Order: sequence, then C-alpha cells, then structure tokens
Amino acid sequence: PHKLHLLRNDGPAAPSVTVRFATTRDAAGAVLELVLPDGQLRRSPLLLGQGFLAEDPPERLLALPKAGARLRVVWPGQAVFDVGEVRPGELVRLRRYPQPASDILARPAPLPLGPPYTPPARICDLEKMRAELPEDDTALRPDLEASRRPLVVNVWAPWCEACMEELPGLVAAARAHPGVEVRLLAVEASPAEVRAALTGRRAGLPSARTRAGMPWRFGRALRLPTTCVYDASRRLLRMIPRPLDRGRFEDLMQTALEAAAPTPSAE
Repeated sequence: PHKLHLLRNDGPAAPSVTVRFATTRDAAGAVLELVLPDGQLRRSPLLLGQGFLAEDPPERLLALPKAGARLRVVWPGQAVFDVGEVRPGELVRLRRYPQPASDILARPAPLPLGPPYTPPARICDLEKMRAELPEDDTALRPDLEASRRPLVVNVWAPWCEACMEELPGLVAAARAHPGVEVRLLAVEASPAEVRAALTGRRAGLPSARTRAGMPWRFGRALRLPTTCVYDASRRLLRMIPRPLDRGRFEDLMQTALEAAAPTPSAE
C-alpha cells in the first residue's frame, strides 16, 4: 500500500530579498546576480512570457544567507548596474529607464504584491485599449468602433526582439488579406523608438502608441507580442500571447473574415 505524505508550507520563511522592477520593460532580459560572501555567484534571468499564461511579474524573491550578499543587474547589451549590499528582509526597487537607479527599503510585512492579478484577456479589452490611446490618435482609435471589416491588433514594443522577428510575417499576411484592418499598438516606447524600429521595414501598417508617461495598465506584466483578433462588430475572437509566423497570421485573418461573413439562411 502507498503511504500518503502531507507537506506543510507554513513554517518560518527563509532569509530572502525581494527585487522589484518598475515596469516590464525595465525587467525584460535582465539577469539578477548575487555575489555571496564566499564568492559564489547566483544568477536569475527574467524573460518575457515565462510566467503563468501572459503574466511574468517583474519581481523576484531571491534566497540570501543571513550575512547578506552583493546584488547587481546585467541588462541586455551587457550593461552592468551594481546595486550594492542587500540584507534579508529588504525590498530593492529597480528601474532602467530613463537611467538606471535603485533604492533599498525595509520590506513591509506582509509584502505588498502590487496590482491584483489581471486575466490575460483584458490585454485585448477594447475599453482598456481605448483608455491607453492619446485623444488625438488616428492610427487605431477610429478602428476600435464597429465596422464592415474585422480588426487585428498586434501589441508590440521596439525593444522586444520576438516582436520585430514576427513583423515581416504580419505585414505579408496583411497584404494578402486586404479585407482585414491590421494595426500595430506599441507599448512602453517613445515616438522616436517606434519610428526607428519601423524605418526601412516597409511595414506600411498604421501604428498607434500608448500615451506618453502612462503605465501599461492591463496587468503587472505583459507578454509580448500579443495579437488580438476581432470580428466586424469588434467582438474578441482570439488572443494569442506569443510570436506567430505568416501562416498563423493568415489563418487568424481568414477566421476573422469568416466570422464577419453573413450566415446563409436555411432553405
């Protein structure tokens, strides 16, 4: 006979430090390094999309010896930011933009976990999307209303490598399906970054951008790229929080066109 073992997780917490990035963009691709008193090096990478569903909170809980350790951050491009000595029970807040900075606080008890969990489908919520757009936006705002044509919105960022890799496939699929409105929505990026990313790529797709200085409010983190597909009435058909190739884009656009087509009446 098999024995049933019950495990409890209510014992005293091990010594640890919490590292919290200001935004998903600050955390994307970063590697946290702890240098222990005995010289050992512990590394903890933060990758977009490795968390549950579309969530990858820009926050890490790192185990520490009681004596503490030295913390540093290696950002993409091998830029190293030295935070300094950290102790168990502390909260380290980090940001990369507009310039690297950090502060170390005593960790409150209980630890605040930030905004509540946001279901991934809200990424494609049209009301949320509309609230993030500038009032004078003409690239996407008019297309959020019901139309005769279905709509595909690709949520991306210039600093997201997977977003840039899938862009040619999206552009080709859009050209092959002129009956579908295809729009780009850039997040956590300046107008100059958006222009630089699209220059020379012959995208030819209208690109909107979330309002300057506005945080991305669809959740604590966003998996990029995310593609939202709507029918002509702007009913959400699909949300795909991962990179796609041209064939998958074409399948989604065909699905949207079929959903928009009138249903034949019974004879």
